Amino acid sequence: MKNIMWFLSIMLILILATGAFGASITGRASRAIPQAAPDTNETSIRTGRYGDVYTVPLHGKKHWLADEGSYFVGTSVAGTPIAMTASITTFAETAGAVGVTLFLKNTEPKGGKRVFLDYIKLLTSVVPLNATSLQYALVIDDNPIRWTSGGSAITPVSPNGDSNIPSITQMYFGAITTAVPTNRRTVGRGTLRGVIPTVFDVLTIVSGGIEGGGSMASAAASGRQVDVTAPIIIGPGQNLCLTMWGASYTTAAQWEFEVGFWER
Repeated sequence: MKNIMWFLSIMLILILATGAFGASITGRASRAIPQAAPDTNETSIRTGRYGDVYTVPLHGKKHWLADEGSYFVGTSVAGTPIAMTASITTFAETAGAVGVTLFLKNTEPKGGKRVFLDYIKLLTSVVPLNATSLQYALVIDDNPIRWTSGGSAITPVSPNGDSNIPSITQMYFGAITTAVPTNRRTVGRGTLRGVIPTVFDVLTIVSGGIEGGGSMASAAASGRQVDVTAPIIIGPGQNLCLTMWGASYTTAAQWEFEVGFWER
């Protein structure tokens, strides 16, 4: 009897949803991301141009995030590597600290969009000589003046050529000087190379990946290394810093890079 009542209840919901009794589910077509509504507020269902209903997650891949204008990528100029700070042999975050390689800041006010880190990819052009390893840490904090100086300012762009929505993320890459973090959280920690990196190495950090990382077959030959870290989200007014270092590290490394993330 319970199974019959459950079946009849489901059928009644489906009949109402399909409009058999004059009722129907409607929404507002919005291919671009609509204006955000505060939590607990009622809002219209969002649909696509063809009546499809948007859900979360949007897709197994990330094309729909790019389609709505939420996905962004920041890169160096192709063929133009950017120098890091030399002689970073340990991890330190004191006042005036150097060694941060990548700085991301969510410039939204409280209650605004969040930034979801997807991946960080590094292309080795000049190796950090004498470094016996290449280690990294990813740290979130909320110091409003965390970035002090240095690095190259990067303007993230949408990979959707039909979208002109600007990014809310401030980005610097290179030899960056930073202030002391406040309310620090270490959200990523790993080793990208257990030996001195090789020219043409491609080193990638994947945020929130469900797959395992991959290792290089040879210490001498160039190759690809993928390391998986936590699903990292940068809240409004927060910063994310990537610091890399290696024991006995002397000559400054030079990298080209690519960072992917979305904003919602």
